[in-house]
Amino acid sequence: IKQEAAQLKQSRQETNRNVEASNERLRHEMAQMSGCEADRKIKELEHQLGKLGNILGLDIIRSTHGSLILTFSNLDRVNPDKLCTLEIKVVNRVWELVHSNPTIVNMDELMRTLNETNNLSGFVSSVRRIFAKLVKQEA
Repeated sequence: IKQEAAQLKQSRQETNRNVEASNERLRHEMAQMSGCEADRKIKELEHQLGKLGNILGLDIIRSTHGSLILTFSNLDRVNPDKLCTLEIKVVNRVWELVHSNPTIVNMDELMRTLNETNNLSGFVSSVRRIFAKLVKQEA
């Protein structure tokens, strides 16, 4: 089981690196694209993220009012169906928290770091770790 867990952790880290590299390439490509091309590329990326989400236990939905809703699953082996959600949006080029369930105590600090670094994948990883701890405390 330990070996399997280590392999899963390594696989997740590799997938996170691949996603981060893909996001960087996408940002570069989108800076050079027209609006139609960018929309097509965003839809393609959302499709790919949907597939990865099932593996990583992360579902990302763009709401009708422009925010991102991140739903985390597989946070605890005992209760893999337990879901935690986070909704964030960009207002005037600044990330803002809309809602978190359960509430994360140091969310202001996490949001400040996200806005300083613009490292969304690092932010999502941090939120996932915090949610996993909260789910384990509930059990």
